[in-house]
Amino acid sequence: MNLGFRQIGNFTSQSAERGINMNRKVFGISLPRTGTSSLAVAFRHLDFHTAHYLTEADYEYIHEYDFANDFPIPLRYKELDERFPNSKFIFTARPSESWLDSYELHLSRTKHISDGNWQDYNLSLFGTLDFDRKHFKNVYMKHWEDVLEYFK
Repeated sequence: MNLGFRQIGNFTSQSAERGINMNRKVFGISLPRTGTSSLAVAFRHLDFHTAHYLTEADYEYIHEYDFANDFPIPLRYKELDERFPNSKFIFTARPSESWLDSYELHLSRTKHISDGNWQDYNLSLFGTLDFDRKHFKNVYMKHWEDVLEYFK
């Protein structure tokens, strides 16, 4: 599948002292295990006020960040596009079989976590906490297709 990558602009440092530039919002809209942690680190190095994995309570403060990704951003990119019309969106992906292997391992390591936010995220994304390769692949590919269609 051709992702149709395109450059989304040249980023300049946005220091906390200068405040948050509402016209320079960037959102990572990829599912977990697709480089979201690395992307968050990169934006921190660029001095973007960064949020990686927000709780639902923290989400109401999304306007305070220059860059945000991971939960719940991939589920709300359309809402964010309307709310912040000059924002930029980054979609990272990996081959579905590689992603499935990674997410299955991740889920097996974290399934015992009693953090309601983590469980809510997986339930809202996949409808289950139990890994089902076919179902998870369908969700992954649907998200991929929806993002590409939305940003045509």
